[in-house]
Amino acid sequence: MGENDRENKKRKVIDETPTISLKVKSQDNDERYFRIRRDSPLLRLMRAYCEKKQFEFRYIRFFYDGQYIRPNQTPDSLGLEDGAEIDALTPQSGGGWRSF
Repeated sequence: MGENDRENKKRKVIDETPTISLKVKSQDNDERYFRIRRDSPLLRLMRAYCEKKQFEFRYIRFFYDGQYIRPNQTPDSLGLEDGAEIDALTPQSGGGWRSF
């Protein structure tokens, strides 16, 4: 009985943890939707997005409201609300100087 009680209690804690739905939008306007726990690092979402899009994680940058998102940040630490949109961008290489 003690083991079942522990398992049931563990399930209740997991079920009661608030989750949030987030939309990740790429430069080509492709949208992917994710559900994540509010206290989970966004690294999980970032890696899942890169796997689905077949991108290398190290080449994609994620932004919310114009600010860079670090992988260790959580939805709560950023103040994200349900349905928030995160931008996934690839860094631009080259440019910046024009030779005449």
